[in-house]
Amino acid sequence: MEPSGNEGSSAQDNRLEGWKEIAAYLKHSERTVRRWEATEALPVRRHLHEQRGSVYAFRTELDTWRDGRSQRPTPNQPAAPNVESHPHNRKRFWALLTLAAGGAGLLAYEFVPIRRPDPLTVPITSYLGNELDPSFSPDGLQIAFTWTGARQDNHDIYVRPLGQDRPVRLTSDPAEEFGPAWSPDGRTIAFLRVASANQIQIVTIPAAGGPSRVLGEFHSEPRMFSKYRTRFLAWRPGSRQLTVAGRNSPDEPHSLWTIDDNGNRRRLTTPPATATFGDMNPAYAPDGRKLVFTRGNTRFTSELNLVPLSDDGLPATDPNLIVQGLASANTPVWVGDRRIVFHRFFTGLWTLSLPGNHAQPLGFGRWWAGMPAFSSHGNRLVYADGGHDLNIWSLDLVAPSRLAGKPRRAVASTRGEFAAAVSPDGRQLAFASDRSGNNEIWISDIEGQNATQLTALPGRSAGEPRWSPDGRWIAFESRQEGRADVFAMRADGSSVRQLTTHRADDLWVNWSRDGAWLYFSSNRTGTWDVWKTHWETGREVRVTTGGGLGAAESRDGRYLYYVKTEHSNSSFGFLWRAPVQGGREEPLLTAFKISYTDFAVLDDAVYFISDDQGFGRNALFLLQLGSGTVTRITNLADTFVGYLTITPDRRRILYTVAEEKGYDLVAVENFR
Repeated sequence: MEPSGNEGSSAQDNRLEGWKEIAAYLKHSERTVRRWEATEALPVRRHLHEQRGSVYAFRTELDTWRDGRSQRPTPNQPAAPNVESHPHNRKRFWALLTLAAGGAGLLAYEFVPIRRPDPLTVPITSYLGNELDPSFSPDGLQIAFTWTGARQDNHDIYVRPLGQDRPVRLTSDPAEEFGPAWSPDGRTIAFLRVASANQIQIVTIPAAGGPSRVLGEFHSEPRMFSKYRTRFLAWRPGSRQLTVAGRNSPDEPHSLWTIDDNGNRRRLTTPPATATFGDMNPAYAPDGRKLVFTRGNTRFTSELNLVPLSDDGLPATDPNLIVQGLASANTPVWVGDRRIVFHRFFTGLWTLSLPGNHAQPLGFGRWWAGMPAFSSHGNRLVYADGGHDLNIWSLDLVAPSRLAGKPRRAVASTRGEFAAAVSPDGRQLAFASDRSGNNEIWISDIEGQNATQLTALPGRSAGEPRWSPDGRWIAFESRQEGRADVFAMRADGSSVRQLTTHRADDLWVNWSRDGAWLYFSSNRTGTWDVWKTHWETGREVRVTTGGGLGAAESRDGRYLYYVKTEHSNSSFGFLWRAPVQGGREEPLLTAFKISYTDFAVLDDAVYFISDDQGFGRNALFLLQLGSGTVTRITNLADTFVGYLTITPDRRRILYTVAEEKGYDLVAVENFR
């Protein structure tokens, strides 16, 4: 049954107005509770629009505070206070100790140095499907979020008052809607609506419900949200200035823009032309004077940047990188003026302190936890916690386009496994995994058993392995401080060689059929093209000049296949090929967009995975090169699917699936 739009009265029943009601609830005098608010962090809130004396509090927060307070030492069970940590407390302690000697010992309890309540993690939602992208109302009493609904049909915007079980559905458009952002005045919620496969609309709706209004459109790829959980919107505090991450044209990276209520836009940032993802995930500091965002070539190289702002909200200087090498940053949020919490792909939630720029992982949330939101009212952090588990799956074939049974897991564990490659003799798999705590190259038998770690490069991660044609070497991609280079090692993990050293990204390596060359994709000229390096001499040659990602030779060595994107800022595009010995390139698939990791080439056919809807509805296809016929073989998982490969005997297909376990919203109370 669909949740109703009735808000009920539990949020109002939870609220206490004024010192008198707060004191009565705690069963102490107003003087005492005022002192607790000043000295023991009693969670009392003030109306921003009224005088300082106008306060309110919530029963649930007072209960949590009281429970934490009750665990401290009583006057009859004193604990030695940390009198060295705060000089002011040290003076008070010795003065009160003197009073205690004169018969006033019972007063000493009130002045023991205060310890704030410990953080407490509690679930906010537990609905079927995915609840994502939380955004607090300015007063911290409600959360807007994205949910696929009870019927699991498409993403819509919902609002849930804290303390109530049922969310209020704000939107019901058949198009996908995501990324809610609550305006500073609390009256409006902005969000994104998918207009087409390459365009998003910026939409606003009254927070209490009502008709929505489209402010404008930008070029973007909806899969940025559906697969990568990226944020696009942020309001500047104390204003009606809405900031959007979008493309003004398909041929440029994402930039940050402001858009007003009339749809007028101004550019805030201009990322380098080589940046594939560009600038995303805007987040304003509480004072509105600083803006943090992510900038990068891929989701794995995105880093946190900071730009100070002038009075009109425009950048006062150029953006500055906050921490060198802190890659895979996503969805930052400010916690006060000097701290940022953010998500890193495959590593969960992190915190960064300013100044000092010290980053460290938080002690809660799983490795897929992300999309944090923070409210200073109650010091509450909310994030989407849930589940993906990267595993390698297989499909057996009885004919080129006919399956033998259902898909099954080939390599799986409680950690991630991805990007399988089959040895030339069909007896072993090489794959990437973080079983050791870092992404490394592993090998196993063809059934995924007897796995052995091969790489352990200091300060580096490793992935995307590829066997040499003779099976003696494995080439792979390795990253350090976010930059990728091409490496190779013997099949037993020895004799590691670094093959590229350019400061650009060199990735997705593949061998030529004669083993003399290794193809890779690089953005060293400002656009992604296919290059190759000679195995013996190290000589590097640019292969394509009009774009190319993920090169692979056909098994007979006649053609080179690669993905050519519509513009330089996407990893998805159309499949092309060119003769290995030189000649005119030609498009093969113009009706299907694919990723450069999602095709496997034979002599007479190409298997590929396509997600033509943009929201994870993947299918496996077969392209017959002679006739040009495309056959849909089967539907695949409704989540991230990629890294397609096939065994030499053509009897088994392997691919990676991010098995989604569902996302719920989780709160951390007393976050500090």
